[in-house]
Amino acid sequence: RVNGEHALAEGAVTLAEHARADGIETAAFVSCDVLAPAFGLAQGFERYSVPDEPRAARSGGGQERTADATIDAALAWLGARDPARPYLLWVHLFDAHAPHNPPPELAARFPTPYLAEGAAMDRALARLFAALDAPGAGPPPFVLVVGDHGEAFGEHGEHGHGLLCHEATLRVPLLARWPDRRRAGERSSEL
Repeated sequence: RVNGEHALAEGAVTLAEHARADGIETAAFVSCDVLAPAFGLAQGFERYSVPDEPRAARSGGGQERTADATIDAALAWLGARDPARPYLLWVHLFDAHAPHNPPPELAARFPTPYLAEGAAMDRALARLFAALDAPGAGPPPFVLVVGDHGEAFGEHGEHGHGLLCHEATLRVPLLARWPDRRRAGERSSEL
């Protein structure tokens, strides 16, 4: 619940460890130091890329990179790997965290900085998805996109996310794309 206080135990077996043991190439590209290797989530990844840019605009210091920079790193890895080998790729984006400082061209198009930062992440992800579908990229992968939390803007007296468990912070997107595109366009509100 509190970033920076706990790490995944070395004895825990991660999805990346299972994949790697099965000969699957594993790589992760994370956008913020809240997922630094010290917190144990790098277990099983052959490549674990973390930001090296100071997080000056946000409280708490640390390291962070934009969605565009993280996607650039993932695209470079994808372009250099053997497309015949199966892989597990984790890409973590952090842009839509307070304080909100979206790219100016998107800030002008959206009613709130938060939505503009979401649009910046969508734009970056579109580049990743195009690369995954490009000719010569290998078989189409299973793609899973999920938010880790929502954001409150004053609901129940909370700004951001933290202690409270209300709809604003618990409701997150979960999108799945199967390689054969089955169930494309289907929507569900099931838990």
